[in-house]
Amino acid sequence: MRHPATSRLYHKDERQRRRAVRKLFEVNDPDNLYDFINLLDDKEAWYREKSMEAIVKWANNGDEKIIQKLSKSEYISQRLLAAKLSQRLDKNRNKILQMLCLDDEITVRISAWEEKLNVPDSEINNLIKNGMASEDKAIRKISLIRLSKMDNIEINYILESLEDVSYSVINAGLEIIKSKPQINKDGDFDNHLTGIAFDKSNKNCNIAASILIEKNYINTEMTKYILKWSEESNMEFLNPIVNSLRKIEWWNNEQLRLHMINNSSDAFVIKIIRGTNSEMVTKIRNEILTKSKRDDDVKSRIIEDLIGRKISNSTLEIIKEIKNNSNPTLSIVAKDLLDNL
Repeated sequence: MRHPATSRLYHKDERQRRRAVRKLFEVNDPDNLYDFINLLDDKEAWYREKSMEAIVKWANNGDEKIIQKLSKSEYISQRLLAAKLSQRLDKNRNKILQMLCLDDEITVRISAWEEKLNVPDSEINNLIKNGMASEDKAIRKISLIRLSKMDNIEINYILESLEDVSYSVINAGLEIIKSKPQINKDGDFDNHLTGIAFDKSNKNCNIAASILIEKNYINTEMTKYILKWSEESNMEFLNPIVNSLRKIEWWNNEQLRLHMINNSSDAFVIKIIRGTNSEMVTKIRNEILTKSKRDDDVKSRIIEDLIGRKISNSTLEIIKEIKNNSNPTLSIVAKDLLDNL
């Protein structure tokens, strides 16, 4: 039985209409859903939104006509809702999504594709293939994101992503390799990764470099690359590089240790030795503080980073000497450290 408030949904009095809407939500009876449908076309946005709210609240797998109406709406928000609610349908789900995948609005196409890809792995292969063939970079990207959730990943899709013209698509492919390094155990992606890593015009060069470091850090050729990358000063580039080096015992690389004393960038040196207290890193830190050509500002940063941390006796003796340095900045930070022991 229809609630009496439904008769006031289209009343001439605005206050009566709004009270009716609120009353029906208060009653919370799914049988009142169809009384809200015409509000989808109302000239007032508030009523359209309340109609959509009612649909979200009460629509089920038998309300295909409502979702079809949403999918053909002139309003983007309603077509987006159609994509989201398609998952509730038993029938014609794919038909509605296919239409929305061709929508003029990119946000609708993306939403439809996300729902379209929301199927078991056993049904996903052709969908990912079609998604990767899309002209929309956003759809190629979400296809890769869905691919990343699979147990068995087809490497051809990754190779395809690394050759893409879009930064975001390349990035999605790299993130899969980074999170699942086992898929590159045979080096299938190494040539692509190297090309990207040394292409400064590619915003993903740092991520590609970090992946190569974690996989091949013992390799002689890779050491040459690391030395070169350690001379970079751009923190956006350096952050993934340093994070990858921290996953391995980078201090056992003699060439890198020697390079760091005078030749690596200040930014690289400050960041990579920060918070690391192995015996070898302590030795590197001590040599930089006593024997390197680096500016006093850099040495001050290195000392400052030691405040509140465990300090070796060898480093402590050096700090005591620096306390008497003629450079006031260096002397002050050394005194601060000693006062905080």
